[in-house]
Amino acid sequence: MTERPKNIEDHSTPPYSAIPEISSYRLHPTSEKALGEGFLSYALDQHASVSIADATGRITYVNDKFLGSCGYERHELIGQNHRLLNSGYHSREFYSALWSTIASGKTWSGEMKNRKKSGEPYWIKSTIVPRLNEIGKPAGFLSIRTDITLEKAAEALKVQQETFNFSHSEVYMYWADNLKLFYLNEMAQDRWKLKKRELYGKTPMDFDSKFSNGEVIGIFNRIKTGEKNVVSVITESTRTDGTTYPVEVSAQLVHPEGGRPRFVVLVQDITDRMKAEKAKSEFIATVNHELRTPLTSLKGALDLIKSGVGGKLPDKAGNLIDIADRSSARLGYLINNLLDAEKIEKGNIVSDMERVDMSHVIEAAIREVSSHSIVRKNRICSFGTASPVCVMGDRDRLFQVIENLLSNALKFSNADDIVEVTLVREKTMVRVSVKDIGIGMPEDITARIFDRFTQADSTDHRKVGGVGLGLSLVKAIIDDHGGTINCVSEVGKGTTFSFCLKRRLDWGDE
Repeated sequence: MTERPKNIEDHSTPPYSAIPEISSYRLHPTSEKALGEGFLSYALDQHASVSIADATGRITYVNDKFLGSCGYERHELIGQNHRLLNSGYHSREFYSALWSTIASGKTWSGEMKNRKKSGEPYWIKSTIVPRLNEIGKPAGFLSIRTDITLEKAAEALKVQQETFNFSHSEVYMYWADNLKLFYLNEMAQDRWKLKKRELYGKTPMDFDSKFSNGEVIGIFNRIKTGEKNVVSVITESTRTDGTTYPVEVSAQLVHPEGGRPRFVVLVQDITDRMKAEKAKSEFIATVNHELRTPLTSLKGALDLIKSGVGGKLPDKAGNLIDIADRSSARLGYLINNLLDAEKIEKGNIVSDMERVDMSHVIEAAIREVSSHSIVRKNRICSFGTASPVCVMGDRDRLFQVIENLLSNALKFSNADDIVEVTLVREKTMVRVSVKDIGIGMPEDITARIFDRFTQADSTDHRKVGGVGLGLSLVKAIIDDHGGTINCVSEVGKGTTFSFCLKRRLDWGDE
């Protein structure tokens, strides 16, 4: 029969049978075998964290190194399960596989992420050996662990550095406490034409004299204090030949597990981006002056002709004028969307907030969309608009939202389908939904439908036209109003857009 481990009661002496207590290297063995076993026990205690658990997993012994690694006192661990150290990192399946292995009498080895009493995570490499009884069943478990937190951090840093070397940005790492450089990637090194050891220890101010100590410290302090997670600034940098070019500098504070906090700074040459933005601005100006102005004149002339100022038109000519009028209205709609997108991107859009009755906005948008559409008015049905439902908002912008959603729904609906607009008064919110039973969208498009220039690639979607700006504008306007918007769609079954705005309860729209 296997001998019961000794000294279990005081939990301080290793309960290995036939191993004498060892307090120093000056041993007085009674036999050569005892000397070998005792020295092995001492060496193990010095190198690794050791714990012993009973058959149920309750801890019965821990050595001092185990206590030092986890931060608990001995009395806090004895009688507890190792789950006390669970960090939540590993899955339930991970622990099930571990327990299944040792419960079958086999040794388990692997890496594990634990959590100290302080809450700090740490990594260990663990070997768990079952102690079998006379019938071959586990009567207890010996766990030998070594702390590999620093090794894991080094591995992560190596992977990170290899990734940075493939980056199209200059990457610098500075210690958070003194702002001294300890790493830069190959692109950054190539820029300065110096060996890395000549650059290590420098501060950001040493690299570019345009940054004063106060400016740099101010940027990093905004991150340290939690004001911002990442700080980005656009400035100019100087090449070794003295020429300057625009760069975007981004800084982030990183706290690696078991490592020293550091700032990761990315410096990206944005010369091409600035050129593209300049070209875009010139294009927007061209659209505004060279297209919008003559289009306004064209629309005015068409309106005069339709009004009969030149005499009554034959039916065939009247139909052609109607087509031209709808086409010019559509072109004006696209131009306005493009100009509004530019305003929103630059933060130049201004909202004129006032008391707005959403039922009136919806009815007005339905009339407008119907008047410019070749479809019959009865294809748009509204629900919940019989009584006032008020929000604080910009009437014109909210009209633009409804108009965009209705136009979209009609474009992607079949000839005889009905588009539903529903206004719901909830306890503190107002919800508006626009539902069609048209061709729908695949899930990957739905997930990014509010991004600029997003369109489905199918023939069914492409044949209806559009540039993919309307829905990005809709979301920007709803965001500006402090609301939320979502999209639910299924191919072949249709799409529903819903947005919510905060309701004004003090306006008596019960």
